[in-house]
Amino acid sequence: MLAVWFISSHKKGIASTQLAKDLNVTQKTAWFMMHRLRHAARTRSFNRPLSGNVEADETFIGGSDMNRLTRQKGKRAKAIVMGILERGGELRAYKIDHGFQVVREITKNVARGARLLTDEYQPYRRAAKQNELVHETVNHRRKEYVRDDVHCNSLEGYWSQLKRQIFGIHHWVSRKHLDRYVGENVWRYNRRAVSEVLRFNELLAITDGSRLTYPELIA
Repeated sequence: MLAVWFISSHKKGIASTQLAKDLNVTQKTAWFMMHRLRHAARTRSFNRPLSGNVEADETFIGGSDMNRLTRQKGKRAKAIVMGILERGGELRAYKIDHGFQVVREITKNVARGARLLTDEYQPYRRAAKQNELVHETVNHRRKEYVRDDVHCNSLEGYWSQLKRQIFGIHHWVSRKHLDRYVGENVWRYNRRAVSEVLRFNELLAITDGSRLTYPELIA
């Protein structure tokens, strides 16, 4: 019960080392418990495509800034997380490995005719054309971040929140499990207007579903 309360009410989650102390269990046990809750909180399906003004952007997670390379070429020390946010509505975010996944995720998540707001990364142009989206961009390379209401600042604010969880609470997460941590954070973000009690009750209710086993987690 306490673990459910911590993951649903703490804005940046809780570290397994702290949970282990609070529950008087081993860190390994606490880590497994938190991953089971992240598995329960994962988004299983979406009821509707995002519409209206939709921001899309990516951020780099992990690794050294000295080893950060462009999205277009080279090996990456950092993992890439892509986010799609309907202003005033729902956020969806995932770890991605290749640019072609940008097109796929836009196609899967954004309604035709929506207004897509991005930087000038080429896959967004392809996705907009393919899905008949109104596409407007800002040019980050030229230090243009806002033009009227064209910007990705809502997602930029979310990236700051996500990184405060990953680096401030967990300090480091593996690329293998990154999606689980992102999913946990997105789950809370999409319920930010809901009371802590309602978030707790919702997470408690869905923990009775499919369970993550330890062999599955470490496979």
